[in-house]
Amino acid sequence: MIELPKGGLVIRTLLGNLQFGMPPETVKDTFLIEGGVPEYYIIPSQKFDWQDGINFMEFEFPVYCNFFIKKKVKTKLICTPETKKKIEIIFQETLLGPEDLSKFSNDFWENYKGIPQIEKELKHFAVNPFDPSQKLSVDLFIEFILFDKKMKAEINGEIEVNEEEYLEMVKEGLIGPENMDHVKRRFTKKKYLKFSR
Repeated sequence: MIELPKGGLVIRTLLGNLQFGMPPETVKDTFLIEGGVPEYYIIPSQKFDWQDGINFMEFEFPVYCNFFIKKKVKTKLICTPETKKKIEIIFQETLLGPEDLSKFSNDFWENYKGIPQIEKELKHFAVNPFDPSQKLSVDLFIEFILFDKKMKAEINGEIEVNEEEYLEMVKEGLIGPENMDHVKRRFTKKKYLKFSR
């Protein structure tokens, strides 16, 4: 288990690194650790710390790193259905721009001649660099693993994340029992690692 300098926690599993929380610049913390930037992230219920001004859901750079640097690896985000909707909206905007551009020209003075052809530009860049016949979309980058009504989420049938706020071994040997007690203690103390309904 690795406590990251900028926040968040990485647990090594047979599926690879699994990270709790996604604070800013988390990629810098995980880039050089064994296993590298994780594919699996658990989005905490507290997504923003208003006191310290920290976003715990900075998913863009891990997603871009997995897709562009690791070549087409999808980032798996473990979250609630409500959080999934928010992430889809945010990532749609950051990746592809707004869906409705009908009022784009309202941002410029009347009769201004330098208005960019934004729709044409967005279409040009919204192409998968590994397969130019494929358009970019949120589901090309992200796979969502959703918590159910009991706040349980299963990861590839191997690991279960549940409402007691720790990883539960589903198959023996994924995470050593000695790590589990430590994980239980740590997650109940960390406010930004708690899950909510």
